Amino acid sequence: MNILREIPIRLCRVDVVIVLSLVVLALRIIRRLFFHPLSSFPGPRLAAISSYYKTYYEVVKDGALLDQIDYMHAVYGPVVRVGPNELHFADYRAYFDIYSVGLHLTKDPKFYSCFGAGGSAFGAIDPYASKARRAFMHIFLSRRAVINLEPMIQQKIQRLITRLASAHEPTTFSLPFAVLHWTSSPHICSDIVWML
Repeated sequence: MNILREIPIRLCRVDVVIVLSLVVLALRIIRRLFFHPLSSFPGPRLAAISSYYKTYYEVVKDGALLDQIDYMHAVYGPVVRVGPNELHFADYRAYFDIYSVGLHLTKDPKFYSCFGAGGSAFGAIDPYASKARRAFMHIFLSRRAVINLEPMIQQKIQRLITRLASAHEPTTFSLPFAVLHWTSSPHICSDIVWML
């Protein structure tokens, strides 16, 4: 009565790997459709299953994803599931619910890893770790600190305007003026940053 002995011997390892892969894929699809935390939100089934739905509209349909998202909002409503782990909101008021201060949601590691700032307050995935890291910068980025820096920033901007005006005068203007040199020079950007 051993079931394993009744299985044909020619069933090789490749067949087992293929069958197991299909089972895993089927379980992943079932999870994303019915048991995922975002499964209650409306949207196309293909978008819920795979992120290739968006890739198809961007690559094959030549950048028609935004038109497709508008169509999905017309069909499904103001909140649409556009990927396995993604929602799209048509209502601007949702911004305050998503990005409110004190919201304790875990960030998506895939999104924040692209910035290469894993050890920073911005790149912290855990909201409590991010709060601890932000506490060190709070004194520099508070409203009062920014208002106190406004005269210095205005002074640097006025200095740039004066240099641009003097470089554009007909008596001194002989070569094409490199604006990039002036805006990327230490006179503006780094002066302001170093004053922080």
